[in-house]
Amino acid sequence: MTSRWYFKDLTASNPAIASPHPTSPSQLTNNNSNKTTAAASPEDISKRPTTNKHSHSKPSVSSSTLPESVSARDRKRALDRKAQRASREKTRARIAHLENLVKTLSEGHNDASTVRELLAEIDQLNAEGERLKKVIKDIRGVVDEFEESLGPRRSFSDRVRHSFRSSNYDNNNNEKLTERIDGATSKKENDDSCPMETDHAWIGDEDQSPAEEMDTSTSEPRTMFNVEYMPAEQWARYIIGDSLGAQIPQQENNRFLQQPPQSHTGGAPLRYTDLVTAPFRRIYGQIFAEPPPVRKAAAEAASAGSIIKFVKDGWEGLSAAEKSNPLLKIMKEVDENLFWDLDPVIKVANLYKSHVLLKYYFNKVNKYLEQVPEWQRPVYSQNTKPHPVLIDFFPWPEFRDYLMTYHNYYSSCSELSIAYRQHLKFRWPFSFSEAYTYDPVTREYALSPLFEQYFRDPRNWGMQRRFFELFPVFKGKMSVYEEDDLQDYANAFLGEEIGEGERERSGLDLDGRDTSFEEILITGATGYIGGSVLSTLLSSSRGYTSSHSISALVRDEDKAKVLIEKGVKPILFKSLDESEVLKKAASEHDVVIHTASGFHTESARSLILGLAERKKQTRNEVYYIHTSGTSNLGDQPITGAYIETCVFTDKENTYAYLKERESKQVYAQRTTDIVVVETGLATGVKTHIIMSPTIYGPGRGLFNRLSIQIPTVIRASIRDGVTGVIGEGKEQWDYVHIDDLIPLYELILSKIISGNESEIPFGERGIIFSATGVFSWRELSQGVADALFKLGVIKTSELKSLTLEQAQESWTKGPLLATELGFASRSRTEAVVGRELGWKPVKTHEDFKKTFEVDARIVLEEGKK
Repeated sequence: MTSRWYFKDLTASNPAIASPHPTSPSQLTNNNSNKTTAAASPEDISKRPTTNKHSHSKPSVSSSTLPESVSARDRKRALDRKAQRASREKTRARIAHLENLVKTLSEGHNDASTVRELLAEIDQLNAEGERLKKVIKDIRGVVDEFEESLGPRRSFSDRVRHSFRSSNYDNNNNEKLTERIDGATSKKENDDSCPMETDHAWIGDEDQSPAEEMDTSTSEPRTMFNVEYMPAEQWARYIIGDSLGAQIPQQENNRFLQQPPQSHTGGAPLRYTDLVTAPFRRIYGQIFAEPPPVRKAAAEAASAGSIIKFVKDGWEGLSAAEKSNPLLKIMKEVDENLFWDLDPVIKVANLYKSHVLLKYYFNKVNKYLEQVPEWQRPVYSQNTKPHPVLIDFFPWPEFRDYLMTYHNYYSSCSELSIAYRQHLKFRWPFSFSEAYTYDPVTREYALSPLFEQYFRDPRNWGMQRRFFELFPVFKGKMSVYEEDDLQDYANAFLGEEIGEGERERSGLDLDGRDTSFEEILITGATGYIGGSVLSTLLSSSRGYTSSHSISALVRDEDKAKVLIEKGVKPILFKSLDESEVLKKAASEHDVVIHTASGFHTESARSLILGLAERKKQTRNEVYYIHTSGTSNLGDQPITGAYIETCVFTDKENTYAYLKERESKQVYAQRTTDIVVVETGLATGVKTHIIMSPTIYGPGRGLFNRLSIQIPTVIRASIRDGVTGVIGEGKEQWDYVHIDDLIPLYELILSKIISGNESEIPFGERGIIFSATGVFSWRELSQGVADALFKLGVIKTSELKSLTLEQAQESWTKGPLLATELGFASRSRTEAVVGRELGWKPVKTHEDFKKTFEVDARIVLEEGKK
């Protein structure tokens, strides 16, 4: 909606331009009755002697008319009186003329002369209006020159209005410089002489629906301003912004963002938030925080070997000099906020990409520029336009060039940040250990020449196809990661198209398939859940070991020997990062029970892809049973970022809810569950996710007998001498005893082996809950405190209220989000599917209350070893 703006010369004693001239006799009458003096007409103004375009000089008075003996002050006073009399005479003449017009019209004398006078008056008003439009257009032209160098920003009028709200400008003057916009101004909306819109629509007051325009007709007045009287620093801030990414201050509703066409095709409208991008503006803003000598020294000292140490051993694995290096500090924060749970190869590639560019920014010399890959070097627009520096760290020149125009929109789009993180891929067909070399003499790491070769080839960087379904506008601007398209991967292995109908029929409907199951693989067999599952299968009356081969992934050779004695085939591996090892192991089995980690996405993906290979080889159905947790569904009552009051049931589509939550906030365990479902559907592998709440009770495994949450609070209480609770601890969670949970695993496995797998939901509907009771976090902490006090470990059973940050430091040592979801959130579920399958848990709330002392004794025993 086009709006009219009027300017006043704040330095002149009289206004340069008065209020808009009335266009009807009634308005003229009202003005006459309400004001002692009236505004001069454009005709009068044009006759006055002027000194510049926007101000009018007072009528000249000859000094010869005054006595020579009069002092300078008297002469000035005489001139002022003369000017005032002249002004009053003109005002009276103007009023008389207008009164005559009103009288003539009221008596109905519509003769030709009256019409001519009225038309002349209208022409004068139109001419004045056009002059004001030209002034506005000229100023907007200056503004647009700045805007074009920065990409879309908040609309001109909104930026000005915000500047007056946020400044210390005198309120009385501000009120004098305001007017309300009425509906009549919209008539000139498309007038070429006063373009008020750019090629793309501004989201905000100028882009409202008709209904919204009606609602805002009495909204806060728009503010007029004089460019000459806005401080230069403030003007530059609102027009240019901060080249390091500090955004123009926005109103709370965050609506003043420019939206390029067809940028997002998701089911829900894009939501704008600074939760994702704000940390990176702050982090990359540190690039120029240090003085040049410090930056140069930091660039010289930083080596790529530090990245390997950082990824392998964490920040604590670096030397004191490395930890104090400003460049590496930035990389540490980037990793903690963006790459903290990614595959180590992808993490190294991304950090190295940042590393070479940061070295150049720290010291802009040719030797560092040569280390930056050609596709990472700044394009012309990056060198000529101020912009948020984080744009420079994206791999594709075309994409960066596009963001130079639309960065204000996309820097506030959390969906893009989340999708980019999820779908960015780096092609490296080798193990992580082959990405680096180690010199035992100097004890230094370095990137391997082969990794450098892959890193610098732009064909090895790409986005999965799903990303372009969400953001089709980026097609052609970013590379497609073809190899990681799971549907194509499945087609290559299975030799045929997998349609939606075939997925619904449990994968491929192949003739003559062998329905016998012989090979079962368990991960995490030396842990709490996996060890209990393995022990149950070994002692089960169903005789799993006699009719089926059971294998287990194991890191420790001594534990592998123990498993051999129990009739289990150990498969040695180093870590879950060894994707090829996991894929090969899974390809030799029909069923995989993954309990090692619900937070490691790539290991889950690799196991499913290995099962897909098994399916191709045997033309037999394969199954993947995944272990997850209900923190995926938890809210955030402490930070207030998300509140959830729902009690979930596994008869509903939990997968759809996980997708919705993940679109707002990335959580590694939730990410993994989504990947499990989507990878299984794409490859024809049936997936089942057992999503458990707090698990309590001593484990039945051969090695680890303790769960996570309750023992974590116990250990912290022993260490701190007091038991803590986050906040009030009033939020509720569910629990399940380990002896109730493991039979659910066995039930699902037995139905698969017996050929009754059709009874078990899989894929999107295959998320199964295991809750049997409810507790509050205060109840849990109080149970721990009472048990430790009874055992004489702590001196008081009173609880200490902790902040989220204190709990993070004392309890988890991990991300703040994981601390809140895992120890302070509300997460309620109902386990319906398992009971319908025949699952019959037996433990009660009394068993839950007894577990605190039992677990405390086990923890104390471990401490003595």
